[in-house]
Amino acid sequence: MDAAACLAIYRPAVVEGIASFEADVPTIAEFEARIAKALESWTWLVFEEAGRVVGYAYGGTHRARAAYRWSTETSVYVSADHHGKGIGRRLYEALLPMLSDRGYATALAGITLPNDASVALHNSLGFTPIGIFHRVGWKFGRWHDTFWSEKSLLTGKPRILFVCVENSNRSQMAEAFGRIQGAGRIEVFSAGSRPSGQINPRAILTMAELGYDLTTHRSRSLDDIHPGPYAAVITMGCGDACPWVPAERREDWALPDPRAMAPAEFNEIRDEIGRRVAALITALDGGSAGR
Repeated sequence: MDAAACLAIYRPAVVEGIASFEADVPTIAEFEARIAKALESWTWLVFEEAGRVVGYAYGGTHRARAAYRWSTETSVYVSADHHGKGIGRRLYEALLPMLSDRGYATALAGITLPNDASVALHNSLGFTPIGIFHRVGWKFGRWHDTFWSEKSLLTGKPRILFVCVENSNRSQMAEAFGRIQGAGRIEVFSAGSRPSGQINPRAILTMAELGYDLTTHRSRSLDDIHPGPYAAVITMGCGDACPWVPAERREDWALPDPRAMAPAEFNEIRDEIGRRVAALITALDGGSAGR
């Protein structure tokens, strides 16, 4: 991620404009830290033209208190010489589904007024106006108002949660198969009661054999996943004491831990997980999965 290029786009909003209420331009190190944080918990996208970054968009914290954790503020910045080319729209059209896939329920956007183009963009993307906060920002010797709007990220698709203690191996592979086999029809999550913080390298390798990049996942706590309700909550046979999560269906697959198995046996567990995930999705689809 080119932090310097993104910062160059952002700088005028700080030193010349009112799109940002920051008073001082962040350093490269500070900006790199912002990007890393966004990539870990939300996402950060850039738009390139002829190898040059000309725009970026990201999700971030709405408010810090725990109950707000499934809401996210979204922002988009486009280089001044590329305004009016639809870049902001294309960034948003990629960003919002990714935030939804991560479990976020509501996207919120704050726009310093006047900014007719940004208000029109958000309206066209389905954001609903909330209202105006008057005189909330003091910059360049005067008060500024902000316009706020919201967009639901809930898709109405069935959700599946795979649970194992460390969320590093079986549940991660199950999530991967869910994303492969249920693409566009279901939302899939995995988590653990005591997450290890890393994905088992053998799981990464064996899923790579099927063309799936497990390095895009992260080991999550049950506290960090969408609160539900879920169409199904599946424990993987690891003895996890899964707390109560609203679910229509609960199963324990009682799969042995493959971490110390020989490669062929490890792959057998992988393939069994794949078969069980396919059967589960078929059942949730009412028999229509894969047709």
